[in-house]
Amino acid sequence: MNNFALALLVISTAVLAACSVTSSGHKHADPFAVGEAFYLDREYLKALDPLLEAAKNGNGRANYLLGEMHELALGVSQSEALATTFYLAAAQQGYGDAQYKIASRYESGTYVPRDKTEALKWYLLASENPTSNPKFKGVSAMHISLFLQITVDNCPTCKEQLRDAEARAAAWKQAY
Repeated sequence: MNNFALALLVISTAVLAACSVTSSGHKHADPFAVGEAFYLDREYLKALDPLLEAAKNGNGRANYLLGEMHELALGVSQSEALATTFYLAAAQQGYGDAQYKIASRYESGTYVPRDKTEALKWYLLASENPTSNPKFKGVSAMHISLFLQITVDNCPTCKEQLRDAEARAAAWKQAY
């Protein structure tokens, strides 16, 4: 097989992987792939509908990107409340970067009740998650270290909080 034929085969395979054919014969691109491509091209208005569709289908990264769009007003009105909703959905779907984001929101009480145990649970999960951005993994580990150093040493009930957070993280891992 010559190089041209091989290249054509690779391209055809990639196109078929990105598309599904319905029973009526119409091709529909994967909504997440379309939405992410528009997002990466900074065409946020075009990214919105496909990302929403992918998020409804349980795509954690789509939820995360929608959270960023609402947090940073990328093609939509800024809404920390909606950003938190999308980040929480992404975190619950196992998306590591969202786990870090939602942990920091629980720590500060930003659009969720302030809950240091829940924050620590999400920091623990984010620090162990292979999908986490290394930057977030390091920050999550730092937050855990600071949390333990500052609160556990000076707080008799904080050791119980830590055990509770570890138990919540373990329960979450088993459920997901």
